[in-house]
Amino acid sequence: MIGRWSIRRKLNVVLTLCGMVFIAIAAPIINNLGVERYEKEAQVQQQRLVGVLSSSAAIATYVSNEEIAQEVLQGLLEDDEILAAQIVGKGDFVKLLKRDNQSQITLNDDEKRYYSLYSPVDQYEGIGVINVWPNTKLISQRAARNAANYIFMLVLLTLILGIASMFATNLLVASPLRHLADQVSATTPGEKGFINVSGIHKQDEIGMVTYSVNGFLSVTRVAIQAERELRLQIERMNQHFSNVFASSHVGIMVTDEEGRLLHHNPVLLDSIIKLNASHMETLPQQDIFSLAFSDHDAVTNLIERARSTEETAEADLLLTLAWRTPCWVHCILTVSRDQENDKEIIECVLHDVTRRVQEAEAIKQLAQQDALTGLYNRRGCELYFKRWQQDPNETDHLVVMLLDLDSFKPINDAHGHGAGDFVLQTIAARLQAEVRANMDLIGRIGGDEFVVFLKMKNDQRNLVEQVARKILISISEKILLNSSQSVSVGVSIGITMASGFETLEDAMQIADEAMYQVKLKGKNDFIFAN
Repeated sequence: MIGRWSIRRKLNVVLTLCGMVFIAIAAPIINNLGVERYEKEAQVQQQRLVGVLSSSAAIATYVSNEEIAQEVLQGLLEDDEILAAQIVGKGDFVKLLKRDNQSQITLNDDEKRYYSLYSPVDQYEGIGVINVWPNTKLISQRAARNAANYIFMLVLLTLILGIASMFATNLLVASPLRHLADQVSATTPGEKGFINVSGIHKQDEIGMVTYSVNGFLSVTRVAIQAERELRLQIERMNQHFSNVFASSHVGIMVTDEEGRLLHHNPVLLDSIIKLNASHMETLPQQDIFSLAFSDHDAVTNLIERARSTEETAEADLLLTLAWRTPCWVHCILTVSRDQENDKEIIECVLHDVTRRVQEAEAIKQLAQQDALTGLYNRRGCELYFKRWQQDPNETDHLVVMLLDLDSFKPINDAHGHGAGDFVLQTIAARLQAEVRANMDLIGRIGGDEFVVFLKMKNDQRNLVEQVARKILISISEKILLNSSQSVSVGVSIGITMASGFETLEDAMQIADEAMYQVKLKGKNDFIFAN
């Protein structure tokens, strides 16, 4: 009775443990997701409300009308998840409104969210901001309550699913397996006879197992007869290759002229090639070179070179990437003929050189990268410019924007080079946020000089102007060095089109002349070169 019921008990225990583990894993995830989702929805709702009132706020700021500003702030505080709101315009125009029951609470600037206001008559002119302090305590309470409801539903559904799964597994798995085990234990291998399966299980996995066992019983007699011969053959092969293959730390394989694997050492498939399960099943009939290597033409050329020269050929080759991380091997290959059957065989030794290839690639990458900001350096920018010139699929126009920071040297003098490095890193991050990540490129070509490449399908001057203004606004925002110190810098920008230049140096010289004109006119602006 213990043996018959043990599988059912194990299934029930496993299902119970799985349910408990699932709840233990899913509950905190759902809780975090629920809280994050509610907080995100609260923020989106706040952004929508600010968006609705931003036009009125811009008008109030533009004309410095406190009554309109008061109405806007009261409209924002209609949302009980907003603790306080403030409108800050140019000059001394500032209007702050707190929720009535929160008038004594000190507002934390770290929790403040700000939204830019633009002139009603010029949508590109920033005239102020709306600062909003969310009621984080209320939002957190509501988010926690919302997440608790999700967790309760999760526990309830898991309990129902667990009970249903236990019943189903007992009915469809445990009882049929017990019946099948009784028949298998009563059957002697090699004797005639078959295991019966009920009609309800003929088309499912129980039926498949039964048919497989019957097939096994039908071939057992033949297998026993062939066992001795196969064992002798395996012993001869093991004796022949064990000394070389077993002690080697590199992959060794022997194939026929079609690339079908004849012999190999354990390291080949365990540590070097690592084929997936589906390919391992068909490996005896497949071309191992097509399965193992990413560039089949390179392998074919290597084999042909070894065959034509009748000498050893070698090369670094990339293994197939479909089911593993990138791996490079140094392949040493020879082609010869088996004297016993006069057939061509290919002998190949594979040594993992991934680390060497990756280190060489990393050194190449570092040579094109600025160590401080992670941007392209001058060399990297030049190579980018050459690739754009040589690629016929690239866009017709490439805009070159040369940027030189204004008032940067005083920061180094007053706060030290560490602060200066932090400012440069911050500027680099802001520039990357203002361009398209998959099309445009940012580079640092000097101490406080940057270059921006914008790819355009045609001469879109208005779009370039918009990007330049966004960069001016972004860079001019204050940079917080610590809790009590902040600095600001400006930027002078010279802009030119690269299409008419043969080298990046020529294009940058013209952009530099335009940028110098900005410096003469008062800095913190941009000019297109003639």
